[in-house]
Formats: sequence, structure tokens, C-alpha cells
Amino acid sequence: MTALLQVVGLRAGYAGGTVLHGVDLTVEQGRAVALLGRNGAGKSTLLAAVMGLLRPTAGTVSLQGRDLAGRPAHQVARAGVALVPQGRRVFADLTVAVEAGMILAALLYIRRVTTTTTVARVMSSPDRGL
Repeated sequence: MTALLQVVGLRAGYAGGTVLHGVDLTVEQGRAVALLGRNGAGKSTLLAAVMGLLRPTAGTVSLQGRDLAGRPAHQVARAGVALVPQGRRVFADLTVAVEAGMILAALLYIRRVTTTTTVARVMSSPDRGL
């Protein structure tokens, strides 16, 4: 399988303190990965560094071979990386149809493809394009 997301030797932290000490992570295309750990282990710090919300002090983050380490969050998002918070009920009152519309709008914006192509691809894919 091909590496979709590759993190190598990532170091990052806050206020001069290092939280991540050389983290390596590979997410292969078509695979799901769970990031588990106790409170304070660095899970959120890793995600923040990958997403461009926190600048790493060392290491690389690449998406399909394209280096994203240290890039601003909007550039990382445009490259196709997204963070979806769980359990916060950010959009608690949305219907499934409205949420699906938001996802489709995001795909259109990020991928910059036509509505017809995206709708056909999303609806025909087993995972609905997500």
C-alpha cells in the first residue's frame, strides 16, 4: 500500500516544552488508524502539528509525498487534511441531510471539482467519499 500520510521524527510542544519527541506515523491509503493514549500523552499535540495549528520544531509531515510540516492550517486543509472533533456536538441540531450537504460543500471547495462529478463519486463510493 501507498503511504497517504507520513509523519517522521516529529517534535513539537508549547512554551519551550517538548511534548512530541520524534513521533513516526504512517497512514496508508484506504486504511483507518486509531490514535490512543492516556491524557497528556500528546495525541492532540500530534494532531495540531499535523494540521498546521502548531509549528513542529523538527521532523516531516507529508501527504502523498507533499511536505506539509510547518505550513499554515489553511494550506494543510486545502491539501486535503481535515480534523473532525468528536463528542463536542459542534453541530448538534443539524439533520443528516444538512450535514451531508456541508460535507459535499467542503469536498467541492477543497477538491475544486464540478458538482456533478463530486455527487456521482460520493454517492457511488462504498464509504460515500469520506
